[in-house]
Amino acid sequence: MRLRLTRRADEDIEQILEETLRAFGSRQVQAYAELIDRAIAMVVEEPRRPSSKIRPEIAAGIRSFHVALAGRRRTGASHVLYFTVVDAADDAGEVVILRILHDRMEPRRRLPGGLDPTSAAGDDGIATA
Repeated sequence: MRLRLTRRADEDIEQILEETLRAFGSRQVQAYAELIDRAIAMVVEEPRRPSSKIRPEIAAGIRSFHVALAGRRRTGASHVLYFTVVDAADDAGEVVILRILHDRMEPRRRLPGGLDPTSAAGDDGIATA
C-alpha cells in the first residue's frame, strides 16, 4: 500500500508535536513523533487490521486506529488516526490519512462526509507524503 496524508493531517501532526513540546519537553516530543510514525506504518501495512475500527457514522469507508495501539504501553497516547483505503487498478492501493485528532474531539465535526480522497490535491487538501 502507498501512503498519502491530507494537508489537514500534516497540520494535525505539526500541532500535536508543538503542543507536546510545550507541555512535556523535547524527549517526549521525539517519543510521540515516533509513536505516530509507527501507528501510520501499521495502518499502511495492514489497513483493515482488527484493531482498526470501521466508522460508518462518520462517512462510508472511514476507519480509525488509536495511536496508543502502536506503543508498548496502551496508555500515554491520546490521538486517533482517521483514514480511508483507496483501491487502485494496479492492486497496490493507497491509505489516505485524513486527520489525526485527540480522542476527546468529535470526528464527525472535523471529517466532512463529502471528503473525496480520490480527487486532486487542490480540491480536497490531500498531499502526497
